[in-house]
Amino acid sequence: MTEIELTPLLPEIALLILGCLVLMVDLFTTDREKQSCYLVTQLGLIGIAIYLATHLPIKAFDYYLDTFRVDIFSQLLKIALIIISTLAVVYGRVFIRGRKFLRGEFYALVIFAVLGMCILVSGGHLLTLYLGLELLSLTMYAMIAMERGNSIGSEAAVKYFITGAIASGFILYGISLIYGITGQLGLTAIAEAIAVTEHPLLVSFAMIFIVAGVAFKLGLVPFHMWLPDVYQGSPTAITTFIASAPKIAVFGLTVRLLVETFSDLTEAWQPLILVAGVLSIAIGNLVAIAQTDLKRLLAYSGIAHMGYMILGIYAGGSVGHSAAMYYVITYALMTTAGFGLIIFLSRESYIYETLDEIKGLGRKNPWYGLMMSFVMLSMAGIPPFIGFWPKLEIFRSLVLNGYWQLAVFAVIFSVVGLFYYLRVIKLIYFDAPEHEFQFVRSRSIRFAITFNCLALLLFGLVPDTIYQFCLDAFT
Repeated sequence: MTEIELTPLLPEIALLILGCLVLMVDLFTTDREKQSCYLVTQLGLIGIAIYLATHLPIKAFDYYLDTFRVDIFSQLLKIALIIISTLAVVYGRVFIRGRKFLRGEFYALVIFAVLGMCILVSGGHLLTLYLGLELLSLTMYAMIAMERGNSIGSEAAVKYFITGAIASGFILYGISLIYGITGQLGLTAIAEAIAVTEHPLLVSFAMIFIVAGVAFKLGLVPFHMWLPDVYQGSPTAITTFIASAPKIAVFGLTVRLLVETFSDLTEAWQPLILVAGVLSIAIGNLVAIAQTDLKRLLAYSGIAHMGYMILGIYAGGSVGHSAAMYYVITYALMTTAGFGLIIFLSRESYIYETLDEIKGLGRKNPWYGLMMSFVMLSMAGIPPFIGFWPKLEIFRSLVLNGYWQLAVFAVIFSVVGLFYYLRVIKLIYFDAPEHEFQFVRSRSIRFAITFNCLALLLFGLVPDTIYQFCLDAFT
């Protein structure tokens, strides 16, 4: 290949080289904290994000026999997931300090996971999509079980491995059926073949398996059973990562398959994602009310948030799809801040996880009590925080497409969700502290949390900053 032909793959090639470089640095450095590995990882990720931001394509291009797609949609998702991953690495570095983690391997696995996500959102071929999905999944299986001596983490890794393998199996079986029916694996060729297929029932049957696999990866009801246990059992640094950036990548997979490839079969897949979305909103919000563990609360909150996002895809059109993209990026930013605060409140020998343990945080440390309140208010969708605007766009897209009953349903359960978000704020400010808070002594995490939480307010004051890019991705 010439240099020009490799240009579309430069970000992925850079990530592959970066991952290998971090492994080499880890091999030849002796410092216990692996500061060099951390710096190389962060500088590499930031450099790749800058390259992507300065090379946004004007239109879509297909490369390598239509197996790899470069368009503004894929590039924007890559920028978003790299930024979120960079924040997760800052929080992760502080968490793994003093714990039994393989530090160099942690940074390398994050990079390879980002590589898998980048391949996933640019896939123009079913095998390319599956390759990216498996690279992402395999790295996360290893990350969850990385903390040596943590039996709970090992149990969470096994649960995630089993459910992830089932989801991958569903998707692979759906792919095999699609190939058997159409004789094609390229997304464009499949879309053309489906438009004139003589076996629409078989294609719809294959669609069931693909939608089920995607629902597993997003944690949608009724395929959500793994998510709360994995979030609670995983080390908090790993939970911060797997709860945020991969959601953006799986959203890209959903758009590639359902919106672009199976656009002629909306009547087959729309009812499936509608049921999953409605159940996720209802069960996620209702079960979250009963949670006393902060990580499980955020897990069920995430299930509900993915339900709102999937309603945007159900609404359809550029308005609905851009609203869903806006929502998943915003959710990733919010959940990273939430788990980052849990890491900040923790110390080497103790992790704050239950709601009772954050009582009186606002009295002991008003600033970080305020930051936690920012996260909860944004997740609840209270203006002027960023969480309000994508939810409003989801409701607007539903009404514009005639689904006003769904919009009313979603609004009602948004009000239900206020209870458990405001309960956290009540515990922070109105309950007496039961112990002394000892925060992590790290300037990097203090800066990252302040930046992350203030961004929820600043982007809320200028919501078009992100939303305009999402509109551009679908117009």
